[in-house]
Amino acid sequence: MPIAGRGEPSTRFWGSRYAQAGPLLALFAGLFTLAIRTWPIATPQGRGTVGTAWFVCATIAGAMYVAGFFLSDRHWNRARLVLVSAALLHLLVGFLAAATVDAQAVAPVWQSFLFDAVPAVVALIAAFSIGPAPGQRRE
Repeated sequence: MPIAGRGEPSTRFWGSRYAQAGPLLALFAGLFTLAIRTWPIATPQGRGTVGTAWFVCATIAGAMYVAGFFLSDRHWNRARLVLVSAALLHLLVGFLAAATVDAQAVAPVWQSFLFDAVPAVVALIAAFSIGPAPGQRRE
């Protein structure tokens, strides 16, 4: 039953079982990134000289992933743009932070980079699986 004063909710998430994968992957990428950023126990780039810059960029990327989740319902083009932009930012900063951590002999590049690469790749997959709602024409 719709809430009084509000429009009818979109059928996006329950209208098609295939339309759910992209937004849910975007939400997963955002929550995973924000969780790793909040509790950087395992991530070597969360500590040391690159910790603050990595923390800020991971926060921005995680928030953009979550924003992509919310935008995917009615503004799927914007959701794609937000998710791809956030993923590219996350990959760039993650690689730079991992390279710095490797140069300081804290951890190997590939181990450090996985903490940033996995949610970024998931967000890219989410971006390319988000499309218009069934019955809505492509713009």
